[in-house]
Amino acid sequence: AAAFAPAVRDALQHIQCSIISSDPFNPARSDRLFRIILSDFVTLVFFEKLVERISREAPAVSFELLPVDDSPDELLRRGDVDFLILPDMFTSSVHSSVALFDEKLVCVGCPTNKQLPQQLTFERYMSMRHVAVRFGRTMKPSIGEWFLLEHGLKRRVEVA
Repeated sequence: AAAFAPAVRDALQHIQCSIISSDPFNPARSDRLFRIILSDFVTLVFFEKLVERISREAPAVSFELLPVDDSPDELLRRGDVDFLILPDMFTSSVHSSVALFDEKLVCVGCPTNKQLPQQLTFERYMSMRHVAVRFGRTMKPSIGEWFLLEHGLKRRVEVA
């Protein structure tokens, strides 16, 4: 019986979401708390722009914004979070998803750095030393680093 527990829990959760909760969502009357996993970048670029509109249209709705986790899909599956707003590299195909926005990757550097020319070529970029950020206990790479690794390229990371 214990072996069936996860499957039964998933089935009950699906039933609750699709049948029992048949009331349409009314943002003006809702006082629901939404738990969302999102990156700091998404918080600044995407979510920050929504807050003003949400406060007008759904004044009692609140949010708990959570940092990127090592297993966000599992938290979503268990119902511990309501949404994931993450780059594809942090999610799996188990849950449906939709692109919310596209963002252009840019290089950030010190304006007094003599090695950083006005027009930065890819070759020059790859020859320079880099600071990198990695996420979670599994040290997932940033989008930029992930993209390079997917293409068989590795930056010279001096600080991570």
